[in-house]
Amino acid sequence: NALAMAAALIGLDVGTYYYSQARSVSEAKEEAKCFLEYIKGKTFEYPVYLDFESGRIWEDQPAYAKNSKLAAEVCYAFMDTMRDAGYLVGLYGYAGWFDPGYNGWMESTLENNIGKKYEFWMANYFNNMQPENTKTQNYKNKYGMYQYTSSKKISGWSGTLDHNVCYKDYPTIVTTYGFNGYEPGDIPETAKPTEKVPKADSKADSKEDYEKDLETSEYLATVDTDALQKEIDNLEQKLNWINTGRGSQD
Repeated sequence: NALAMAAALIGLDVGTYYYSQARSVSEAKEEAKCFLEYIKGKTFEYPVYLDFESGRIWEDQPAYAKNSKLAAEVCYAFMDTMRDAGYLVGLYGYAGWFDPGYNGWMESTLENNIGKKYEFWMANYFNNMQPENTKTQNYKNKYGMYQYTSSKKISGWSGTLDHNVCYKDYPTIVTTYGFNGYEPGDIPETAKPTEKVPKADSKADSKEDYEKDLETSEYLATVDTDALQKEIDNLEQKLNWINTGRGSQD
């Protein structure tokens, strides 16, 4: 809550995720219900994600090890529950689990719905510090977001941070279609007064319409590395602003 409030205070858009350890459909639904309680009354400009990476459950225990059918059912149970509650839902996971280029053990089970019914946030540290490389050059046409390192250091933060590339304008999508606590056409509280968020129209007036539009190029973009660096520099300035105590004073 403190981080989300600080981010909103300085105009950053916010998303959230739930680290799942569910091993059955019923457990996944219970986790989703708990997640809904945690985030009740809040708005998010980025998707709410199911973080599905617990090797302790899905790789280390013989009864569940790499059972792709059961794992997919668990993912669907969680994400469907969140989707039915009005959220723009995504799945976060490793390339080794989900990327066909790495023979991901869950890839074929979820392929028909990833990028069509759900958002996807892929983690792949192949080059570790560069957002584009030979192993991930097709990601911008397939996924919504790509995490390319967990080792980034920036001014204003003592440890290392995950860094990501986002290929979709999620704040506009969320507010235009009315996900995550917003009504269609709402302007997020973090928006600057000069920013314009399009009102819902005949093309984009409901969550169901967004699902129809998921594969259109309108919501995909190529990576602009110069713009990415500017965003990183801007974030460093904002983190410095928080850590100097100005955030708590103002």
